[in-house]
Amino acid sequence: MKQLKLIPFLMLAALVFTACEDDEAPQVINESEVITNMTIELSGPNTVTLTSVDLDGPDGPDAPVVTVAGDLIANSTYMGSIELLDASDPNDIEDITEEVEEEDLEHEFVFCVDNGLNATISDQNLDSNGDVLGTMFTLTTADASSGGITFTLVHDGDKSVNVDPCDVSALANNGEIDITESFTLSIQ
Repeated sequence: MKQLKLIPFLMLAALVFTACEDDEAPQVINESEVITNMTIELSGPNTVTLTSVDLDGPDGPDAPVVTVAGDLIANSTYMGSIELLDASDPNDIEDITEEVEEEDLEHEFVFCVDNGLNATISDQNLDSNGDVLGTMFTLTTADASSGGITFTLVHDGDKSVNVDPCDVSALANNGEIDITESFTLSIQ
């Protein structure tokens, strides 16, 4: 009779021990970055700086402060670089560009140059698989014009899928949008 009373206890102990067993390695979740500041520097015959500052983040009530310092010069070539920061804590500003470049396989900048601006973007830097990363690029201007460029950082997108860089909803369906911002430029 004593043996029968032990059976439920042994079954419970076996259940507890098998429930604690971990057959799979924990999945590493690569969360999207918090980006409050984006600065794009275009260096060529002159320097043009584009900035977006959104200290309360994309879900906050305040719109980002977007500035363009300088005009592009017609028929010129500019080297572009993008700097990303998390300045949500002013006592601990984090350089997110380093993180994006370290996690290059999970990130891609895409560029949408609208039809009004006579400019093209090319020669983007690549990730460790030889696919586009885009934190550095070449911008080439043509004749005088004005229009916009939208810079979008896609996180965990499929880089083999050809998505229209001007269709932010399609980009979001291909991955998560870490940051997107449009700047109005003039070519003189």
